[in-house]
Amino acid sequence: WQPHTGSHLAMYNCVDVALDTAPYAGTTTTCEALFMGVPVVTLRKPGIHAHNVGVTLLRALNLEELVCNSEEEYVSQATAIARHPTKLAALRAGLRTRMTRSVLCDGPRHATALEQLFLDAATSTREALLSKKKTNLEASRTAKSQKLPGAIASGDKAGGDSSDKNSAAAAAGSGGASPAESLSSSAEML
Repeated sequence: WQPHTGSHLAMYNCVDVALDTAPYAGTTTTCEALFMGVPVVTLRKPGIHAHNVGVTLLRALNLEELVCNSEEEYVSQATAIARHPTKLAALRAGLRTRMTRSVLCDGPRHATALEQLFLDAATSTREALLSKKKTNLEASRTAKSQKLPGAIASGDKAGGDSSDKNSAAAAAGSGGASPAESLSSSAEML
């Protein structure tokens, strides 16, 4: 028992080996332990992501020997590390450096990957909008070509019905842009 903890990270100096929790593995605590030079032993549980975070973290540090496949192996591995102070000291000495040089702490790599995801999402959205515009234009052309010429002429002779006038006014009010053309403008802004 420590009466004053100061920084919680300083408490890792009192820990020889950290035991990853189950069924929900540590994430922040596992990273903190590793960063503070404390090896973490974890138990693999196939098919359950929340249980395998420690597996992923240890794999990123090339510490798969700390990943156990059974409860018996978990206890055995933790005990073996704790009982060999020389091996423990060697493992502890290089953990922070190993972590800071790993993919886990590679901010530029993560930023580049995130930028690429954003670019891919924007490209996919733009392509979907353009595809929809093309489909709408084709549907509009098909609808116009299927109108009977006599019906148009008949409406024109009678001065057209009010819906035709309203449609023309609406088109004029929107700058003459059809809904498909408006969609195209939106897609081009992307």
